[in-house]
Amino acid sequence: MKMNRLILAGILFIGLLLTSCGSDTKTSPAEDSSSAKSSPPNADKGTVEKFVIDAKRSVVVWKGSILKMKEHTGTLKFKSGGLKIQGNQVLGGRLVVDMTKMTSTDTNYEAKNSKEKLIGHLQSDDFFNTKEFGEATLNFKDPETVTLSIRDKTHKERYTDVIVSEENGKKVFKAKMVFDRQKYGVAFLGSSKDLLISDKIELDVTLYAI
Repeated sequence: MKMNRLILAGILFIGLLLTSCGSDTKTSPAEDSSSAKSSPPNADKGTVEKFVIDAKRSVVVWKGSILKMKEHTGTLKFKSGGLKIQGNQVLGGRLVVDMTKMTSTDTNYEAKNSKEKLIGHLQSDDFFNTKEFGEATLNFKDPETVTLSIRDKTHKERYTDVIVSEENGKKVFKAKMVFDRQKYGVAFLGSSKDLLISDKIELDVTLYAI
């Protein structure tokens, strides 16, 4: 009996020794994966917000150039619009621009080439044809790209330098965009005069929320 007790005690001692040696301080794979859980998408970008524009205050500043020597600038107003934003990212929305409310703001004019003459020319059939196409639209579906429609022609464009801030407790949205007027039929078709005008039109958009 005594011998059996000694054998049993020895077996228990060896079992305890093996158990203590097999357990170490390393984290198991299951514990590693749980401690390294990734944050959900867009977790740090803020709340999704609806941004309805104040059409009276919101404005597009446009810029075009002739032979890269003379620049003309002006403004366009909005009829309506709204965006869905998250932080500085646009998730969706639509803006309607009133092409009939085009103005010029620069001073690069002469007596025979007045500011009024330029606006009349830009609104004529040769360029934006605002009598027939009184609206331009911007439709947002994907971040950093917008579907621009001018003169019943539609193309995707990229916009940059997005800034969303606050002014007197209201959201303010700013962005820039450059588009090629030739894609929208904004040109002296078949005229050598068209070669003097830059194809690129720059837009600087500022939207104020209601």
